Amino acid sequence: MLWSDSTVALSLIKGDPNRWKTFVCNRTTEILQYTTPSQWRHCTGTDNPADHLTRGTFPSQLPSLESWWYGPKWLNHDSVAWPTKDFPSHSQPSVEVESRKIESRSFYVATTEPIIDISRYSSYTKLLRVTAWILRFVHNYKSHLRIIHELNCNEIEKAKNYGIQTVQRQCFSTEINALKEGRLLQKKSKISCFNPFLKDDYLCLGGRLQFSDIPFDTQHPLILDGNHPFVHLLIQHTHIRLHYLGVRIVLSELRSTFWILRGRQAIKKALHKCLPCKLFKAKCGMQIEAPLPSEGVVLSVPFTITGIDFAGAVNIRCLKPRVTAYIALFTCATTRALHIELVSDLTTDKFLLALQ
Repeated sequence: MLWSDSTVALSLIKGDPNRWKTFVCNRTTEILQYTTPSQWRHCTGTDNPADHLTRGTFPSQLPSLESWWYGPKWLNHDSVAWPTKDFPSHSQPSVEVESRKIESRSFYVATTEPIIDISRYSSYTKLLRVTAWILRFVHNYKSHLRIIHELNCNEIEKAKNYGIQTVQRQCFSTEINALKEGRLLQKKSKISCFNPFLKDDYLCLGGRLQFSDIPFDTQHPLILDGNHPFVHLLIQHTHIRLHYLGVRIVLSELRSTFWILRGRQAIKKALHKCLPCKLFKAKCGMQIEAPLPSEGVVLSVPFTITGIDFAGAVNIRCLKPRVTAYIALFTCATTRALHIELVSDLTTDKFLLALQ
């Protein structure tokens, strides 16, 4: 039989070692390799002979301490008379301190289900107003400061931003998750060749205008999918707002803020007609092109930055039989304007004359 006056130690020994922290778990496991919990019993401090030394005892007192020489009085009786006591670990605060912390994991699942079915609306303005009312209802439900006045511009703008984010989350969810986690986009992604990036949870076009002096939103417009119903309504609304000036004007207006994937097809579906227009075209898997140099995208006086080249030879007639001449080409790097000069040969003197 084994005895201890520590109720905490006995509770740890009689409990499951896996419940305790690493140090206590290792000690109790080692104890239980040679003993069983049933062998351990409790001896009170007053009956514990070792307490005489730990609490301090003079040598002159030792001859009269019977428990020091013979042990507790009940130890001379039969084992059935020995004290017994159980120590449930949950009733000991000191024991609970040694318990392992239970790991809890929470999972957050984000869905792309919008609060409104955009395909049910044929008016862009009505869609924004209904969305704004729903967003206000959600705000009033969560906040103590309720909004009761008519819709304002800020609420309409929030509804518009919600629609844009809905389009991006539904059409480019894989790309958005990859960018948030710092991973490269897959080669099969339909926008990987445009070097997109995230700014304030919006998916923006990387483009090649980083060195231009145009506004940031124009350099890096928001990416939208032309097949989404919200984009169709946006195109129709812009077409009407510009008094039906044509597809080119609509595209020019939208490009200042948005870059629409498959823009030509989107225009066909939204306006039911297609006029000759210049749209961004790209094929999946194309190599990402480098940004355009600042000399080509920053406004300046024509021919401030000029490229020079020669073409020819060409045959000319000038009051004489045909002679050979060359063409000097001066190209403006910013406006792409072209100036042509005729030179009789490729010598430095003739070039300087053409330059002057």
